Amino acid sequence: MPVMTANTAPHSTVYNTPEIPRINPRVLAGALAKKTHFRASLLRLLEDDGFDIPLVRRCVQTFRQVFGVDGEAIVLKPKLALCPMNNFDSKCIYGKKCRSLHICAEYLKNECDKVSCSLGHRWDTKPNNILVRRLYLDRLSISELNKLVISLQDDYARQGTKSGLHRLPVVSSEVEDDSAQDDEEDEGIEDPSGDETVSPTVWSHYIEGEVDIPEICYDSVVGKCVREEVGCPRLHAALPFHWQTKEPDGVWYNLQSAQAEYLELNYCDPSKVTCMVPKLDPTVYNESECALLALMGLAQWEANFESMTLTLPPDEELQIRRLSVEDLKEVEQTANVNTWYYEVQEWLPYGLDEDSSSNNTVTSAEIERAFLNDKYSRFHFTTEKHTYTLDFETMTQTNDTTGYSRRVRRRPKPHLQKEDLLG
Repeated sequence: MPVMTANTAPHSTVYNTPEIPRINPRVLAGALAKKTHFRASLLRLLEDDGFDIPLVRRCVQTFRQVFGVDGEAIVLKPKLALCPMNNFDSKCIYGKKCRSLHICAEYLKNECDKVSCSLGHRWDTKPNNILVRRLYLDRLSISELNKLVISLQDDYARQGTKSGLHRLPVVSSEVEDDSAQDDEEDEGIEDPSGDETVSPTVWSHYIEGEVDIPEICYDSVVGKCVREEVGCPRLHAALPFHWQTKEPDGVWYNLQSAQAEYLELNYCDPSKVTCMVPKLDPTVYNESECALLALMGLAQWEANFESMTLTLPPDEELQIRRLSVEDLKEVEQTANVNTWYYEVQEWLPYGLDEDSSSNNTVTSAEIERAFLNDKYSRFHFTTEKHTYTLDFETMTQTNDTTGYSRRVRRRPKPHLQKEDLLG
């Protein structure tokens, strides 16, 4: 029905146009998980969920390791299976790095009565949680995951495949060739030491950027990290910084290099609160960036450095974060050095003369040490004429005598030039 507004003429009408949901693999997987037999026609997805048919087709074609097509139906059919070596008679030699599920088949059917089952009853432990996340199934409930795996195992049995698929999609989320996967089913699990396509270490050019320690590995920047083959807990990158984005309840995705460098250049400028992020460039896409395309589209998002968000009118919002190289006392990394500024008519750094021996001139380094010691405290300092209080929570500097306050900011020391940016 048309909706009349107070400010419109009597003959004018304003129509409420339903918003078309954005399609990414997590959204589509979550919708299919609620359908009978994990499948639905394009028409059903349009009618029930409001999904745009061309967007669904593109998502299915892009994420072939998650979805399948059966006649006119879209099917949730991830490359996921129970590990054949995880049983009561033997133990999987690959442990938490296995590419198949370590979970009890009887538990999935709610038929295991063992209080402490050695085969596992949990989805939130490795390797299960890694597989679920990389196959975009992390919005499914435990009940839905259980039913999905039972359905997949039944399909494998009907097809004569004893143990399903052993191969975990590569860390970069690239779509593997189906024929190659079929060959691997017959060969069984390969020796991981000879597998060059799977790395437990996350690089900044991979689509997903989840790491145990949100820092850049110093060794990856300057040379070879000795932990790369076994799994470095930090992000590996060619530069000492990187930027990531995610949905409020999602996982961290690595932004494209050109976007990360543009954000870095603007973030290092204390006068900048916002900036427009360069659009994703489809001409340089590889398959690993398709999930980022599904998340951000080809729109131009605005970054806000105070709220650390990306926004797109009218009401879409993503979170962002900056990762910098790990702090090594013996090595100074410019990208890891923060400068403190106070606002006059422009933003000026504290202690213009960092080598000054004057005891009444506070420096950025002194403020930084106090901030790192307690980010919710107040820092007091004195100049030749006044005493000030710097409040880290409100990011203000207040004259203790007059009560006049100024804004302060903490930003990385500038280390990029516009000519350094990727075109």
